[in-house]
Amino acid sequence: MSKYKQLSRNKKYYQLIPLKIIDNIDVIANTIRPRIKGFNLDCLKETISIVARHTEKSGKPARLKKQYVINLVPQGREYLDGLIRAGVLKRSGRYIVGKQCYQYEFSDEYKSIYVRELLLNNKLIYRIRRAWDKLREERKAAVRGGNEQVPWLLKLTIDPGWKTLLTGDADWDNHILAAATQIENGEIRYSVDTTSFRFHSNVTNMSKKMREYIRIDNKQLLNIDVSNSQPYLSTILLTDPKKASFLGDPSLNMLLSKMQVSKSKDVKRYVSLVSRGQFYEFMQTRFKINGVDMSRDEAKKQCFRLLFGSKWARTEIEKQTRDIFRKAFPNVYRIFNQVKGKNYERFPILLQRIESYLMLEKVVKTVHEQHPDIICITIHDSVMTGVMTDEIFAVQKILKNEFRKFTGITPKLTYEFKLDKYRSYKKLLDYNTYDGTTSVIN
Repeated sequence: MSKYKQLSRNKKYYQLIPLKIIDNIDVIANTIRPRIKGFNLDCLKETISIVARHTEKSGKPARLKKQYVINLVPQGREYLDGLIRAGVLKRSGRYIVGKQCYQYEFSDEYKSIYVRELLLNNKLIYRIRRAWDKLREERKAAVRGGNEQVPWLLKLTIDPGWKTLLTGDADWDNHILAAATQIENGEIRYSVDTTSFRFHSNVTNMSKKMREYIRIDNKQLLNIDVSNSQPYLSTILLTDPKKASFLGDPSLNMLLSKMQVSKSKDVKRYVSLVSRGQFYEFMQTRFKINGVDMSRDEAKKQCFRLLFGSKWARTEIEKQTRDIFRKAFPNVYRIFNQVKGKNYERFPILLQRIESYLMLEKVVKTVHEQHPDIICITIHDSVMTGVMTDEIFAVQKILKNEFRKFTGITPKLTYEFKLDKYRSYKKLLDYNTYDGTTSVIN
């Protein structure tokens, strides 16, 4: 038996093709065929499928390296360019050598719900899987602070129950199909971005509703989340900014190393509210007292704009809420604006760098050193581990300890799992979580 046939018997490989392209595939193929010597319909479909599988969780088209297509598909460049000339694909964005790729998406004429087709071209499958083996090794070498997660991610599978999430809505279904098909095909991704140093993977780019269906070593996973992580991490800038003075850009690091800590009442109040997970509710009440009535979710969105957006209000509601926050927390407002400087984006980027430092360099590494057999993968400000009580408690303990050592405050943790299946130890989780009175400022 040839290596190609043996490969096809071991594992199936699926392609995703928009329905409107399937209906017009002969016309599209005949348009592209004359410019490609040795034209192959499977190669054309795989190029289309690569674009279909590369979408962001937000629904926006993802950036796609042309070299990636070339590695997977013989004459991939010609197929990709041919699809653009034929009006099947649209290319957008800017290309910056070594930094930024173009974005690709289907043109309005061909946007439609995806159909899964089984690829039976064993030679092409063999090429794709060899290319992925090489790509994984390259990415593994480039992942800072994330190598401990890679072996677990390579064991990632998905339960067939994910199909129950399909609703008939094209945008939603296409995202679900793309995320599930990547895992089923063994297209496991991981990288660390160069801005916030966050670790990205298949799991970080999927809907929360899909998480209950992913498996590692046939184990269902539970997500342990640091509640209100960005406001929680912002407290370090009020209590001990020098601790974060190695995570920003040089000018920001210099500022943090010299910043004076304020022990005013409003700073203590802010730290207390954030540590107890009551900041959004407090601000919702303050907004209402001052004539701005909104739901908790709306109040949370406004708080995020206040804390992490521009110093300048763009709308009347933003101006009102900013003034309310400034009156309630004048010193917090002053210190955060000082950190923002002229470029407000450096504040949220700093907090994301603190988050990634704690997760990747502290939590994941400690779990790996102390419990190498316990699953530990990250979703930015949360950790997924196996749904076994002792595994959860071990990861939970390390997560709380590492965050507390850095900030001086015990984080509030929340859990994402199917309650009906694990009700038996729900009380244990509640008991072992968070003491809201723990704070460096009393």
